[in-house]
Amino acid sequence: LSSLTHLQLGVNSLYGTLPTEVGRLSLLTRLSVEINYLSGPLPTEIGNCNSLLNLELGWNNFNASLPSELGQLGFLLVLNTTSCDLSGTLPTELGFLDTLESLALDNNTFTGTIPTELVNLRNISSLILSSNSLSGEVPAAFCPLDSTFILVDCTVTCSCCSVCYTETTDAT
Repeated sequence: LSSLTHLQLGVNSLYGTLPTEVGRLSLLTRLSVEINYLSGPLPTEIGNCNSLLNLELGWNNFNASLPSELGQLGFLLVLNTTSCDLSGTLPTELGFLDTLESLALDNNTFTGTIPTELVNLRNISSLILSSNSLSGEVPAAFCPLDSTFILVDCTVTCSCCSVCYTETTDAT
């Protein structure tokens, strides 16, 4: 398994936790476990997968926080944790992911403010943070990025967002 580059296990009715051994897959470029029943914390060892380009975790029940070690994934292009029952604050280390093009953290229970470090995501084309309990404002440095689609809850101040989200009206 040490030469494994793609691991796609989505839509397989998998239960249990994401094993810490995933951190040993240093050549892994894509990890997709979307639409399963995985639970528990995300292993911090995932930060050792420094070849990862796509990390697709959405639609699981991780019921934990995002590990700050995700910030070590220096080549990551896509991070999706949509509907994973994640909570806590967004790690400032996400700002280290300067190659990131798509960040979907929607439909979780994240709290606190949007880290200002996210302005370092200069290649971002899609930033989706809606359906959380975030507050404050989207950093103004995102505004010059004309090609970026930004979706946040309407309770977050955003002078340049594409749309804002409310539970009663999808996107406005």
